[in-house]
Amino acid sequence: MPVLLKNGRGQLGKILKKNIKTINFDEEVVIYHTWNIDDKSEETQYKEYQKFTSFVKGHQDKRIIFISTKTQKDDFYVKYKQMAEAFLIENCNNCLVLKFPTLIGKGVIRNFKTKKQLPYGIMEIMSLKKCAALIIDNLNFNGERKILYFNGETVSAELVYELVNI
Repeated sequence: MPVLLKNGRGQLGKILKKNIKTINFDEEVVIYHTWNIDDKSEETQYKEYQKFTSFVKGHQDKRIIFISTKTQKDDFYVKYKQMAEAFLIENCNNCLVLKFPTLIGKGVIRNFKTKKQLPYGIMEIMSLKKCAALIIDNLNFNGERKILYFNGETVSAELVYELVNI
């Protein structure tokens, strides 16, 4: 059976879509990576959580791979992502949560370029290409752990900001 991608419209989705075309498993595998990362309001994040829980309820018989975040920010995005992880683990026997650091794509770069976001502290970053490769490499992970964490490169946010604004 082919690997299915829930949504697949973003930058990571485009890379995954291209790379999972030839992958087949004995069971249905669904990668859920869609989530609103731009609007971190409680209302929007709660809606994302509701969409996710509804999806899980309708696909409990499949293997669900949930792409999440390692960020420690104290905002509604992180709160509802963590709630989604817990919901998945409690309600789906064949699941896996993959937690990644900040992915270097349009979001972070655009926010630094437009000065919507200013640099602060140390960033842990990862390329979209590496993230996609790690997702594919772990589609069939079947250990006792239900959450896998991946490390990125640590660099000062100021350096990333300066590089983006050269």
